[in-house]
Parts: sequence; C-alpha cells; structure tokens
Amino acid sequence: MREIEVLAATTEPRHVEIWALDQDATSIEECLRSYSDFNIVPLNKSVSFLLRMQIQKKFDLIYSAGLADYLPDKTLIALLRALGGHLAPGGMVTVGNFTPDSHGRGFMEGFMDWSLIYRDETDLTRLAKSALPGASYQTFRDDPGNVAYIEIRK
Repeated sequence: MREIEVLAATTEPRHVEIWALDQDATSIEECLRSYSDFNIVPLNKSVSFLLRMQIQKKFDLIYSAGLADYLPDKTLIALLRALGGHLAPGGMVTVGNFTPDSHGRGFMEGFMDWSLIYRDETDLTRLAKSALPGASYQTFRDDPGNVAYIEIRK
C-alpha cells in the first residue's frame, strides 16, 4: 500500500478512512505500522469477502493493485460488479494489471513464482464494460509501462 505516500503528501490523514484488505496478515500489520497516522480499517480477508460483502458502506475510491492479475476473467468481472455496487455517487474503482509486454516477466515467474494473468488496456476495458455497462472508463499505464490501469466511474 505504498501508494498511500502520495496521499499523505496531499491529504490530512485524520479526514480519510482507508480500508486495507489483504489475505496476508503480515502485509496488514506492515500497513498499520507504516501508516499509523491514517485511519486504517484492517481487513485480513480474501477476495471472496469482496464478492459477498454485505455492507451498506459506499466508498469514494476503491483501488486494487496486485489482485486482478491472479483472477480469471469471469471472477474479475464479478469482482468489478461487486465493487461498483459499493461506490458513492461520483466514486471511482481503479484496478491495475500487469501487461503482456511488461518487463521482468521471466524474473517474476521464475524467481518469485508469480504466475499472473496479463491484460492490456483493451482487455481491462472489455471486462469493465461487461461488469458495469453504462459506466465511464479511462485507461493508462504506469511510467515504465508494466502495469495497465483502468478507472471506472458510475
């Protein structure tokens, strides 16, 4: 959750509630330790929690990095649909996915045992349109060009 460092530079932390979800308890603990000045709600849960989440809370921003790359298309569509249902008016879902032409794929697969599902901007847009027809979509890549992002607004 290192992206929060950008938020820290532009936002007063006490006015922001952040839900941090990860199935790895150590990652959640590190997040709480590293960003203690933020109001972080820790959730040591798996993706299935997001798919069946029965809360009435609406979010201004839902951001996912490092999750879509592991999900088959059908599951990612279901997840995008579920997350879209938890957006506040004017809210946005942002999802990143490593691209087929990303650098370091051999290293990630060979040394880190990361077997990812690679998608580009066209793939992400197709899946988002299937999950949330009628929403608006914008795609972009990170600076090295390794990760494609889609921003979805309802």
